[in-house]
Amino acid sequence: QVHAASFGSSCKVFPCLFRIPFAGSDAADVYLDLFGWGRGSVLVNGFNLGRYDVTQKPQRTMFIPKELMNGKEDTLVIFEMMSAPNQPS
Repeated sequence: QVHAASFGSSCKVFPCLFRIPFAGSDAADVYLDLFGWGRGSVLVNGFNLGRYDVTQKPQRTMFIPKELMNGKEDTLVIFEMMSAPNQPS
């Protein structure tokens, strides 16, 4: 069973889905800092960026090309399998 959490809330049971709205930039590439997260997958506006495993060094960031963001109402979805910070970064 997968649980859901919104931005700013914590998830007590894993795996968990986080849906995070953000105002992206259609003018610049950005990096997602995954410090405090564990292992999972990231989607931006429905596009699968890929899997991450912060427990395996040196991965801590994920590249988000500007072409994936519309610059208005972008959505980040994180499927976390192990742990998550209290406040998504």
